[in-house]
Amino acid sequence: MMPEKFLVIGGDGAIGSAIAHFLARNGDTVRFTSRRVSLAPAFLPLDLSSPDFCVDSHPQLRAFLEDDPPLVFFAAAVTGFAQCASDPVSSRMVNVLGTCRIAGELMRRGAFVVFPSSNAVFSGKCAAPTESSSPDPVSEYGRQKAEAEAQLLALADSLKCGGLAVVRLTKVLSSGSGLVGRWIADLRAGHPIQAARNLSLAPLSLSFVAEQLVRLAQARQAGILHLSGEKGLSYLAFAQLLCRTLARPLDLVSPIEVRGESGVVAAPVHSVLDMAQTTRRTGVRPQGWPDVVKDLLQFDARENQG
Repeated sequence: MMPEKFLVIGGDGAIGSAIAHFLARNGDTVRFTSRRVSLAPAFLPLDLSSPDFCVDSHPQLRAFLEDDPPLVFFAAAVTGFAQCASDPVSSRMVNVLGTCRIAGELMRRGAFVVFPSSNAVFSGKCAAPTESSSPDPVSEYGRQKAEAEAQLLALADSLKCGGLAVVRLTKVLSSGSGLVGRWIADLRAGHPIQAARNLSLAPLSLSFVAEQLVRLAQARQAGILHLSGEKGLSYLAFAQLLCRTLARPLDLVSPIEVRGESGVVAAPVHSVLDMAQTTRRTGVRPQGWPDVVKDLLQFDARENQG
């Protein structure tokens, strides 16, 4: 297969960094963007919250887009539920307005765009929504993702160039950051942790997500796609799985109850996404929790050795 060109918008974030790590194995040409100007020149400066930014005003980006249009990953986003709820105007500038404007520019230049979305576009009240299910978000973050999906899909339908894949993800876990990363570090050290028994997740490992996003982009799989954990389980059950795999005593994990709200969003009853249509189209299947745990602990072991 001939090497390809890739552009990762938000290459310094969790998903963007994981995509970079995966692409580093091949001979592909990759450029990354970041809103942090201190990362230049390794990262091209691009701030989705800036209404003045456009591709034509950025010589390096414009030059990279010439000749063969790249495969583009929109990994830059405000992903915190609390942050989106507390500052809906600024977060919408990034998650909807800036994303749709720049993605539109890139698609008009022939780029194929991958837009990672979220199961937060669904309320979690119904089990396993499909790729064709109508969004019914209950959080500000979910509403922004659903709005961006709708605008991008409409734009892609109106264009005769480029292409778009909206890829909805269930909970993406990393051992290097976040709640699960802290759990792993605490359990390895023999410290107790707390986990909710009435909050569910359908876990995906960050490495799995990065690999599948790249493969879906390379195949130019357009439309709405789902990447989901195979089944939903409580945070408590997942914490206990980690504990057993690490050969730590189960009494290190204490159950807690999430009453009504988890931060600022109602705790979903269901977290799994149906992947039947995606599997028929691409062959990609839901990720089972044993593989999630294996990926998390293998990554964690590499980081500790490094």
